[in-house]
Amino acid sequence: MIEEQAVVVSVDKGFVLVETSSTAGCGSCKSAASCGAGLASSLFGRRDRALHIRNTVDARTGDTVTIGLNRLALIIASLMIYVLPLLMLIAGAIIGEWLATALAYNNLIDIFSIIGGLAFAALAFILSRRVLNSGVMDRLIQPVLLQRGEAVQGLPDPE
Repeated sequence: MIEEQAVVVSVDKGFVLVETSSTAGCGSCKSAASCGAGLASSLFGRRDRALHIRNTVDARTGDTVTIGLNRLALIIASLMIYVLPLLMLIAGAIIGEWLATALAYNNLIDIFSIIGGLAFAALAFILSRRVLNSGVMDRLIQPVLLQRGEAVQGLPDPE
């Protein structure tokens, strides 16, 4: 389980709205100046993320909570976003080359390979997006509240 700290912004009907901040991640270590992720972090600055999560730990507004994301979900999503398009690019290039050879267009093999590779990679991106947005993986991808911490000073407590 991948864990991160968040602050509860609001509570509504069994759900909480939490905000996480990306300051503790890439860009804050000693190697940030020479690291690509650190450079990207400095270019885009600090970003807060708001998540709507089922309130399983009786969290209240202003509480710090630990949220968790299933590692398997991250691995599957990464494979679908990065590896599948790469494999499809290679497969499309091979199929394009085979098709050009089969049709006796020997002087256009490179063009067929490029078009085939790009078409298959685009198909993989579309397929990945549809699968990830279809709801098939919602339960696996949905973050969960793991534990409740102390209230953060400065946020109003509704009670």
